[in-house]
Amino acid sequence: MSRYDLLEHCPLQILSYENLRQIVSNEIHTYPADWHTKVARQRWHRLAGMVQEALEDAFRRGAAACATWLPQVAEQLEQIAQRHRPDVVREIRQNYIELLDRIHGAIYRHVLRSAPTAIHTSTGHFYLSRLVIYRQTRVRDADKPALQEVMELVYEGSALKIEAEFSWQPLGDGLGQAGLQRRRVGE
Repeated sequence: MSRYDLLEHCPLQILSYENLRQIVSNEIHTYPADWHTKVARQRWHRLAGMVQEALEDAFRRGAAACATWLPQVAEQLEQIAQRHRPDVVREIRQNYIELLDRIHGAIYRHVLRSAPTAIHTSTGHFYLSRLVIYRQTRVRDADKPALQEVMELVYEGSALKIEAEFSWQPLGDGLGQAGLQRRRVGE
C-alpha cells in the first residue's frame, strides 16, 4: 500500500444529503448578526433561504444547479442594490459572503470529523498518522461568484483536498489500547 492517499471527492459516507442539509441549516439558524435595519434582516434571510436551496439542489443535480441558482441569486442581489440604501446593501452583502464562508468551513469540519482514522483487519491495523488539508481561507468572489465556489465544493468536491498518511502495524506490535483510543480527528 502506498504511504499517501488522497481524498479528492466527497463520497456519500463522508457527506450525505442529510449531512449537508443539517450543516447549512445549522449555519443559517445560528448566524450571529446584529442587524441595523429590519429590512436588511428580512432580505438576508431570503438570500440565506436561496443559498440553502441552491446547495441542496447542487448536491442532487450537480453542475446543472448553477444555471438555475446563480442567475436567481444575482438578480436578488441586484434588486437589493437598486432598492436600498448603500449601508443596507453593504450589510446584506457582507453577511451573505460571511454565511458562505461559514458553510464552506462547516463542510470541511464535517469531512475532517468523518475521515477514517483507523481500519482494523485480521492481520493488523491501518491507522491515520498524518492529515494535511489544503484549503483557501475564505470563499472568493472574484473570477466566479462565491456561491458557485461553495456549490462546486458540494457537487464536485474537487476543492476538498485532504492528504492522509496511513501507517500499518501488525497485530501484537504494541499499538495497544492507548493507541486505539484516538479514533476521531479533531475531538
